Amino acid sequence: MDRGGVTEELLKAAGRMRRVRLGALFPDISQGEFLALEVIYRYTLIQDKGSKICVSDLAKNMKIASSAVSRMLHTLEERGLISREVDRRDRRNTYVFLTEAGRQKHQDAVDTMDDFLKSVVNRMKEEDIRQLIVLWNELADIIDDELDSRTKGERR
Repeated sequence: MDRGGVTEELLKAAGRMRRVRLGALFPDISQGEFLALEVIYRYTLIQDKGSKICVSDLAKNMKIASSAVSRMLHTLEERGLISREVDRRDRRNTYVFLTEAGRQKHQDAVDTMDDFLKSVVNRMKEEDIRQLIVLWNELADIIDDELDSRTKGERR
């Protein structure tokens, strides 16, 4: 197969993976909302800040604008999945934490995804999955390296 054909097939395969509709597993929560719950959950496990995260830290971790995070948090708060509290010492800071319903929604989503991925993995040979992981990581490293070299003005 010529290199052009391989390139086209790689792009098609990547496109198929991007279009996978994992959101269908979670009809009542968007991918962004789940990511917010996940970041809040993980941040509060790792950091020694009790059970809350500053909105600006959440935005930074999610790599989106604070205004977009605020809109999403409004929706999550209306649904009872998170609560917000203003910092008593510095009213410019707002902290976010998962409610019991938010912790349950997060855990349900994690359990659903774990079950789904186990089913997917069980349909392939373990050696094929392991090889896929190796190749995927190798491809990601090459892509990162190539992007770094091109953004620094180099080209191989």
